[in-house]
Amino acid sequence: MDSGDLGRQPASTQQVEQWSEASESLATTLKTKLAKRVGGDEEQLSESVGEAIRWFLDRENTLETLRGTFPELHEALTFLNGTLVSNIVLDTSEPATDTIDYVATDTDGLTATSTRTVLIEAAATTSATSMQ
Repeated sequence: MDSGDLGRQPASTQQVEQWSEASESLATTLKTKLAKRVGGDEEQLSESVGEAIRWFLDRENTLETLRGTFPELHEALTFLNGTLVSNIVLDTSEPATDTIDYVATDTDGLTATSTRTVLIEAAATTSATSMQ
């Protein structure tokens, strides 16, 4: 399901820019990580960062709508890696891929699911060099 399924418009370029400014450290981290995959193409890197933020914002809009439509179900139907949880806690001590599913079912039995995949990468290591 995309955010349009719930009457929401996709995140605008202005919303992406506002989020980037308000979350500068996260946006910088995202850009650094994507740069490793994209290489030196600045235009492609900029597009990739914008699309990743837009994707995130669109999913946030979907979750906001689900929470507003089904407030009594939100906490009871949050899954982390397939396990029902009431509080999401991720172990960031080692690389992992975690999946968070938000599921809501209405009285007619219709179900809406929004899934977020969280990639936890190994911390960057730096080595000291001595000058002689």
